[in-house]
Amino acid sequence: METNQHMIIREEKREDFRRIAEVHADAFYESTGQEESVLTALLRQEKGFTPKLSLVAQLDNEIAGHVLVVPYTFHLYGLAVRGGILAPIGVKRKYQYKGVGSRLMEAVHEKAGELNLSFILLLGHEKYYTRFGYETNMFGEAALAIQLNGTSAEKTELTSRKISTSDLPALMEMWEETNRDVPLILKPEKELTSWLSTNKEILSLVYEERGRTAGFVRIHKRTKEIKMFLSHNKQYASQMAEALMETFNMEREVIIPVHPKRKNWFNSFSPSVKMETWNAAMICPVGSDESVKRYITTVKHSPEKAGSIIWPVAFEAI
Repeated sequence: METNQHMIIREEKREDFRRIAEVHADAFYESTGQEESVLTALLRQEKGFTPKLSLVAQLDNEIAGHVLVVPYTFHLYGLAVRGGILAPIGVKRKYQYKGVGSRLMEAVHEKAGELNLSFILLLGHEKYYTRFGYETNMFGEAALAIQLNGTSAEKTELTSRKISTSDLPALMEMWEETNRDVPLILKPEKELTSWLSTNKEILSLVYEERGRTAGFVRIHKRTKEIKMFLSHNKQYASQMAEALMETFNMEREVIIPVHPKRKNWFNSFSPSVKMETWNAAMICPVGSDESVKRYITTVKHSPEKAGSIIWPVAFEAI
């Protein structure tokens, strides 16, 4: 517990949940939505969640602000590391510009270091978060645009279905194959809730051929945006692209959220690389892991060497 004058920074308690939701509803009142209150509740269900990284700022017995960092497993240059995603952070409007957010940021960074996280990443305003050591343009879009011609060179018997717990070993295997050699990427848990979308408009589908698992997609039914795409190999990847085009009546150009390192999987579709880092996409080291410092230095000089962050399904609710 930390105090500064009348401010107390402490871990959240169960009895705080309603008041924390009210903090985010108030803090984001002027934004397009107030979904951060819902997001906080969903993130508490994550396997890595710990109240040690869900901190509130208390002023005169009122919760004035809240910050949450959820730990996840990432692959960084092929090695598993523990990092965190910071979201959300909110301060009631009447307490804004009074140092509450800064105190929360400093406290959650300190706790993250004590829990041996290597880094924290987020999407946010660069002028604010760089004050706390965040580096901008550390990730963004890393995908392939493919041209669908409406004809398949090889007719297949691919079918799709909903996923089940028995698919988890194959899903993890396909994740490894699809994302090998990607510099930085978040790894889903081997749990069904890491693969099922929290948005009822997003389908989570397994593709198979005569009983053999071929791939996996999460796709928005209305917008047809593909949220995740996994395959066992090049052959199945191209067949899945054709199947998606036919099932969802997709446009000629389709964005596949697969790192450009898998470009050869889609050679028959004239793939083009969609690689862009964003100012809002930031990383801050909170430990002494040299691979994190190496990644930051590398991406600063060569943005095309950035990784690919597919956000956890909890974020699809907002």
